[in-house]
Amino acid sequence: MKKTFLAGLATLLPITITLVVVVFIVDVLTAPFAGMVSDFITGHGLAELGSRHKYILLFVSRIIVLILLFFLTLFLGFLGRRIFFSWIIKLTDRIFAKIPFIKTIYRISREVSSSVFSERKKQLFKGTVTVPFPHEKTRAMGLLSGDPPEEITEKKKDLQSIFIPTAPHPISGFLVMYQKDEIKETNLETEDLLKFLLSCGIYHPEEEKDA
Repeated sequence: MKKTFLAGLATLLPITITLVVVVFIVDVLTAPFAGMVSDFITGHGLAELGSRHKYILLFVSRIIVLILLFFLTLFLGFLGRRIFFSWIIKLTDRIFAKIPFIKTIYRISREVSSSVFSERKKQLFKGTVTVPFPHEKTRAMGLLSGDPPEEITEKKKDLQSIFIPTAPHPISGFLVMYQKDEIKETNLETEDLLKFLLSCGIYHPEEEKDA
């Protein structure tokens, strides 16, 4: 019974984690527009669908949003190679750079997306480490991030920013600053660390290398 249960759990866990991550990403992408699409559908002769089958309506709305976003991305990518559209992008950058609060979000999201999708990919993290978290007697695995702001390092020297992902959902986490002597670097690759977190500690890179 125990072996059967563990075998079933080993099969179900990766499927469940994958679905959770995919659903989270889909929700983030479609949530701002799904309501508008639903209202458009119900307002054009399909009001009965919204009253009797609201979950089907929500599902269809999200699929439509994903399709529209896909073609919009292709269209923007096509225009992005044209000189005129590049000028528009630069103008947009200037406008967003002058709007309080918006400029911070826009700049950060633009830098991250450029790092991830650029042909010359910039390494987002400098390495994997272990740090004391959530208290001194325990250790957590983290990713060595960029240097802290100068305003912070002026008051306290030798600080390093560490991103500590959560398990089994490494998209979210905590950004904590530590003294250099509190950080222990590891030889673990970033991909292996994420696999370890996604599996809640079941995955071990050494076993994969031996196999």
